[in-house]
Amino acid sequence: MENNEKSFEQLISEFEAVIRNLEDKNISLDDAVKN
Repeated sequence: MENNEKSFEQLISEFEAVIRNLEDKNISLDDAVKN
């Protein structure tokens, strides 16, 4: 496995992006339920 650190950092940044997406969806779901 070459460039282990780089791929790991890339994985983390992609994971953070996915989490932000999920949080955005959860917020809009909560708004939809309240309204």
